[in-house]
Amino acid sequence: WDVVPTVRLTNGARYDHFTDFGSTINPRVGLTLALGPRADARLAYGTAFRAPDLVSLYVVQSAAVGGNPDLRPEDAHTAEAGFTLRPDDRVQLSVTLFHTELRDLIDQAPAAALYKNLGSATTKGVELEGRFQLSAHATAHASYAFAEPEFSGTSTFAIGPRHTGSVVVSAPVVPRVRGHLQFYAQSQTLRSSADARPPMPGYGIVSGSLTAALGPAFDLQVTAAN
Repeated sequence: WDVVPTVRLTNGARYDHFTDFGSTINPRVGLTLALGPRADARLAYGTAFRAPDLVSLYVVQSAAVGGNPDLRPEDAHTAEAGFTLRPDDRVQLSVTLFHTELRDLIDQAPAAALYKNLGSATTKGVELEGRFQLSAHATAHASYAFAEPEFSGTSTFAIGPRHTGSVVVSAPVVPRVRGHLQFYAQSQTLRSSADARPPMPGYGIVSGSLTAALGPAFDLQVTAAN
């Protein structure tokens, strides 16, 4: 919905009904402000809801590990603010600030091994992204995100890496064959203060694929990843 020629409002909502937890409505609202023909700013806010699954509610795995029918659903609140710049037709750059809060996280209690609502997690940070048209048929995409995760509660919930990044390049190799190369890396994954184990180590993944057009409706793809 264009409020005025330079301001666009987008909104939506999801409705869910559960016999065990009742009804929930989760909205998503976004506002985009055109700062000129090649730049815009944006704001967004949304909520989400995740009901406990049947295993965490009812399944008894052993005498010490079992479900908990008194679990509350998890819910999330996310806010974003961003800026996008298009210096020319071949380059798009953007920066996004984000803040996400997860409440009533479901995990196994460290001592009793029963599923319980054991805490909340907050992640805030920034993401940088660039999209590049290298030639008429070749593209590249690069992104980097820094996140500051925090956790409160008694869960051993792993709260994620501080640093993640990726680079993707797609280009023709020979006529009718297109190549796709991707590199992804992340730093060590932090654990909550209730978990005495060291952080999980960081890692990198390199993957590539070749896609051959065999006809108007058929492609053949070969993919390799480490």
